[in-house]
Amino acid sequence: MEKAYDPVKAAVRRFKTDYENEIEVFHFENETEFSEWYKHNSLSHATWIQQTRNYSKKVVPPGAILNPQDLKYTDFKRCDHHGKKPASPPAPVLQNEENCVVKRRKTKSIKVGCKANLKIKCFNDDSFEVTYNWRHSNHTPENIAKLSGSRLPEAAKQWIQEHVDKHNNWEGIKNFLRLDENQLNEIGNHGTFKEIPVAMLINYQDVQNAILAKLNAAARKHKSDGKRVVLWLEYLKENGYETMRDIPDNTDAPFVLSWYSPWHKKYLEAAEDWFLDSTHKTCVSFIDKRDCYLMTIVVHNPITSKDLPVAFFITSVKCSPTIERFLSWLKNNNNLKLKRIMTDCSATEQRAIISSFGSTIQIFLCHWHLQKAWEDHIKKISFEGDSADKKAARKLLRARLYKILYSEKEDGF
Repeated sequence: MEKAYDPVKAAVRRFKTDYENEIEVFHFENETEFSEWYKHNSLSHATWIQQTRNYSKKVVPPGAILNPQDLKYTDFKRCDHHGKKPASPPAPVLQNEENCVVKRRKTKSIKVGCKANLKIKCFNDDSFEVTYNWRHSNHTPENIAKLSGSRLPEAAKQWIQEHVDKHNNWEGIKNFLRLDENQLNEIGNHGTFKEIPVAMLINYQDVQNAILAKLNAAARKHKSDGKRVVLWLEYLKENGYETMRDIPDNTDAPFVLSWYSPWHKKYLEAAEDWFLDSTHKTCVSFIDKRDCYLMTIVVHNPITSKDLPVAFFITSVKCSPTIERFLSWLKNNNNLKLKRIMTDCSATEQRAIISSFGSTIQIFLCHWHLQKAWEDHIKKISFEGDSADKKAARKLLRARLYKILYSEKEDGF
């Protein structure tokens, strides 16, 4: 039984090659001989990337005996430093802000145009012929200190993927990468060394890339954004979710997407207080790539004593009719005990609430949004006098507004 891969025990070895010819040709009688040579020679020279595998196109008649000397397939491998560095695209500029440049993540490319490569021919008798262009250019692969700039071995990538498939993140995986005291002492006592444990090469970004690749593969149900949205809503509905979808043919008309899960429904119906939270520029339209609005119904969770989002709504246009449709959909499909809804100081949301629930629901306004609206308005007011007088007038106005805001009785208000 083959032993499981362990990055702590596995090591990457490097030594400098010194063949007589610029290009060497090797012959192996079987795959075992080739694998041993590749493991202890080529893989100890550099990290190799599989480029292509071309199968023989020779047509063999049915029942004919295969010629053992005929080619079965050819593999092409290149040094992981081959190719040219891609040209960096110009940084995007924010709309209406010519001097404000969006920061771009820059990952340093390891491509330096190295010409080293392997051409591996496999024949019908399972023998191998390897043409080895072993001389590397523009970098020194035998330098163990620069291994962090090379790609991980395939076995290490597979090991990471296996742990990611078990729902482990970096916090869990890094515990498997700790070297024991003897290994650390051995590395520390050697001024120079020819191998390094693979565990020392695996970092957070390697794990994060595997996690993101897995999430993207699960999330992208179709290459088309529009079709993907439809498939996701159908998937949610099949799993007991309540969904609403209205995607008009007219791209200028607002679309509406809403959903909530069965366990969300229990909290949604039991809550007497809702908070209607609206966020902008958190999602992009799958129709024309414009910014959309995400609205969320948030309730109090009596178990955790914290806020809990229970229903979600995405629209391309934030207006009373679209919000009213969302609220009416929740009202008609649930046995609500709702008494109060808190929102920001948006008149659009207040009109939608009144249109959906009438006067049976109290509307509360968020203090933070009110203070922000007042502060924005105060800054626009012109006061007479010098700077000190203007500052005192603004301070007095704020104090009176806050007194109104926090008044406990109607007479005080």
